[in-house]
Amino acid sequence: MSSSVDRELLAVESLTKSYGGVRALRSADLHVCAGEVHAVVGENGAGKSTLVRILAGATTKDSGVIRLNEVPVDFQSRAESMRSGISVIFQHANLVPQLTVAENVTLGVEQSRLGVLRDSAQRRAVRDVLASLGSSIELNRVAASLRSAERQLVEIARALLHESRLLILDEPTASLGPDEVIHLHQVLAELRAAGLAIIYISHRIEEVLAVSDRITVLRDGKTVATREAGGTRIEEVVSLMIGRDSDQVFQTTSHARSDVVLEVHDLATDTGLHGITFTLRAGEVLGVYGLLGSGRTELARAIFGADPITRGNVHLHGSKKPLGTPRRAVRSGIGLVPEERALDGLFPQLSVLDNMSSARPWLYSRFGLVNDGARFRLVAAMARRLGVKAASLEQVVSALSGGNQQKVVLGRWLIGGSKLIILDDPTVGVDVGAKQEIYRLISELTTDGTAILLMSSELSEVVGLSDRVLVLNEGSIAATLARREMSEESILRLAHGLSA
Repeated sequence: MSSSVDRELLAVESLTKSYGGVRALRSADLHVCAGEVHAVVGENGAGKSTLVRILAGATTKDSGVIRLNEVPVDFQSRAESMRSGISVIFQHANLVPQLTVAENVTLGVEQSRLGVLRDSAQRRAVRDVLASLGSSIELNRVAASLRSAERQLVEIARALLHESRLLILDEPTASLGPDEVIHLHQVLAELRAAGLAIIYISHRIEEVLAVSDRITVLRDGKTVATREAGGTRIEEVVSLMIGRDSDQVFQTTSHARSDVVLEVHDLATDTGLHGITFTLRAGEVLGVYGLLGSGRTELARAIFGADPITRGNVHLHGSKKPLGTPRRAVRSGIGLVPEERALDGLFPQLSVLDNMSSARPWLYSRFGLVNDGARFRLVAAMARRLGVKAASLEQVVSALSGGNQQKVVLGRWLIGGSKLIILDDPTVGVDVGAKQEIYRLISELTTDGTAILLMSSELSEVVGLSDRVLVLNEGSIAATLARREMSEESILRLAHGLSA
């Protein structure tokens, strides 16, 4: 986008915030103008989430200055922030699942006359604002039935009905398909042209540079640079984020062995999979790529025993005994890092210690008695190995950054060892530095003979990491490609149901 910035709407200067002994922000500056898309990037733990929470009124700053239209503000609640014209759309939609689209959009701005709600008037207003976003979502649909892209549009519609001046989007495309991303960017361009200020937070640097006017980089709680997006290279942004020159680190040597770890034959499920057949060898990275709805996550869940299999079978290490349940899968040496780590991979209100030690209690207990010392030592060693950044092992896991939460989920399966680890989009919502650590860990694991089943929505990741790739299309395997046959173009064509 070319710059069309107007007057300065938001000024953040020298913002600081600490949680216990952890400095989340130590000197953050941000200046956003009306009529611009301003990207904020940084590694996990750089302070992005804390900055957003302060602007949203979800937490208070320790020091520093925030000015909105040159007027100092110090929000003490979400309501105060919203009344000032700031709307935040978090990665996980903030809708009331049981309410309809119309009810969610008008929540807090219901129209009434003499105390009686004017339902027809508010429905017209909702229909009009959704139409302006290019959406014809049925107003009576309950929020729980909406897709990710639809939930985002409903939240944007609510922001517009609230007459917001500043829209903050936190990882807005993490769970969207390519067409949905294009539509969202078109919507943002129209809002920007109408004079709205937009803060865009994403780990996808190429996307950030394409959609934004300016970009601010945070590192270790500090603002290290603000640049015009036009003409800035991805490598420059990455270098600013991590404080050193960096390239994507992918394994270049195959560690695949001859012995088969996993056999899947003619697998079918009620979730849309049919006729899935493949093998996975020790030390091999088998990539799985497909478009949204192709069956990637469904395949991971079926192998792990989380979804029932209606036909076919899954065998581990040549055993003819079916797995069937997650408990049996874990006992057999399978670990799953799910796509939705916050919902399916973590106990958010429990500690790092409890989360990382939850999969294999037999490693530190006997006859039902827990050896607390042994448990602590196992987790402490794994946390050091993975570089988990936390105030202590007793810190609640929901307080960690996305990348550190992902390390906790990984650590759970590495304690005690897993012969097969299923990674379902392991780097979504994870910064460049944490991605590299995950890539190195995959290489380290395969060197030791661990088999990796890698589901990913990032083509570069699939091509860079995999020994072979299964391409899924509508619940079936469209093709299996060896490394010499892989290219992003061929994989994408197959995923769309075309010939390579």
